[in-house]
Amino acid sequence: MENVVFSKADKWIGQDMKVAIQKLDLKADVINFNRKQIYIADLILDAPVFTQSVYKGNKPKIENNNLRDLVPKMPVLSALQWNTDGWEIKVANIEINNASFKYDIETPRGIYTDQFDGQHLQFTGITGSLKNVSFINDTLTTELKLKTRERSGLEVLNLQSKVKFTPDIMEFKDLLLETSKSRISNYYSMRYKDFEDDLSSFIHNVQLEGRFKASTVHSDDIAVFAPRLKTWNRKFYIDGNVKGTIDNLSAKKIIIKTANTIVDGTISTVLSLISDPITCRPIIPTW
Repeated sequence: MENVVFSKADKWIGQDMKVAIQKLDLKADVINFNRKQIYIADLILDAPVFTQSVYKGNKPKIENNNLRDLVPKMPVLSALQWNTDGWEIKVANIEINNASFKYDIETPRGIYTDQFDGQHLQFTGITGSLKNVSFINDTLTTELKLKTRERSGLEVLNLQSKVKFTPDIMEFKDLLLETSKSRISNYYSMRYKDFEDDLSSFIHNVQLEGRFKASTVHSDDIAVFAPRLKTWNRKFYIDGNVKGTIDNLSAKKIIIKTANTIVDGTISTVLSLISDPITCRPIIPTW
């Protein structure tokens, strides 16, 4: 299958989507529409493109707050958010070559081009493989290995992990993430109540958890999410656990080393502790 394009524009809800692919090779074991089962042995995707835009649609808001009047108008909803029809999809192997992913939420401002913008995501050059892919109920799991680059300038040279993606968590177990300046392992997760709303306010709303083992993180990579670190030019050695939002991170049993600074213990606010590299003196807590 070559040069396939699928487009959908829903002005009523306020959501446009486009899927395109230059070439697709597929070897299927089972495709059963009655049982809602798809089992695939191999899937090779050349230059696939996925774009989605979310904006204010034409659908009016319901102003009537009378519950008795509203209930008869409510559709019967599935307990599932993504896989509402209950499909069971399994793929043994997916090979991806030069894919791109773009996700935009309408904003009154322009797009941030020099930092991570949760409302305007754009990944290009996505190349790699997904093994043992499973999409059952609302849970997507796979063993991932890929490289990519985000619009913000963050370039991932190698990402390996056992991934779980649901409507409330994106989890990376047995993680190895490498950029040109950083190397992170071995666990990372992002938790959110609403994927679209919380991602649009990533720094404040998305709950992060990291369990770092012998990891090195350069301030240039952190600055993609926290621009005030752009001038630091520091590399941090990290071993321990970190939890919280970007603007309110806390750490337990953590060791952080950089230049003449050593932190060993528990930290209530990570970014405030290392807020100014000019005035920051060597810290060696006794706790």
